[in-house]
Amino acid sequence: MSSILNKVTTTAKKIYVTEGLAPPSIAQFKQVYKYTFDALKTSWKSSDATYDRLVKVTSRQWLYYGLGAVQVLGFFAIGEAIGRGKFVGYPIYLPKHEEEHH
Repeated sequence: MSSILNKVTTTAKKIYVTEGLAPPSIAQFKQVYKYTFDALKTSWKSSDATYDRLVKVTSRQWLYYGLGAVQVLGFFAIGEAIGRGKFVGYPIYLPKHEEEHH
C-alpha cells in the first residue's frame, strides 16, 4: 500500500513542478474580486449593460460556463453522498421507543 502511495505522491510532485502549479497570490485574489465586484456594480446600475454583456457571450463560452456549472454540481453531489454515507436519501434516525413499536 505504501509503495502505491509513494508512486502517487512522486507523480503528483512531478506534475506540480512541471506544470508550474501554485496557489493564487494575494494580488490575483484582489484582481478577481475587483473584476467581479465591478461587474456586479455595473449590472446593478444598468440592466442594458447586463443585456449587452450577455448578448456578446459566444456559444463556446456558454458551453464552457455550463460545463463548469455541471462540474461544480457534480462535486457538490459527491460531497453530499460522502457526507450522508450513501448515494440516495438521508439516514433516518428514529428514537428508540418508535423502533420498538414496529
